[in-house]
Amino acid sequence: MRIKVYHDVNGTVRITKTIEQGSDMGKESSIFSDLKAGSVAEIEINAEVQHRAYIKESPILTEGN
Repeated sequence: MRIKVYHDVNGTVRITKTIEQGSDMGKESSIFSDLKAGSVAEIEINAEVQHRAYIKESPILTEGN
């Protein structure tokens, strides 16, 4: 499963999951599909995955390092 975080122009943050194998491969859906408007949800991401995502989003860290 691949997790994607989108920060839309209007300030909305969306977190989706994409299936990477099996009959549903490529299917993307919201992690919080049952979340009611105005509610708060919490997600915990493995630190190693979080670090790789940070490097991917930060070109300064990836150039020459």
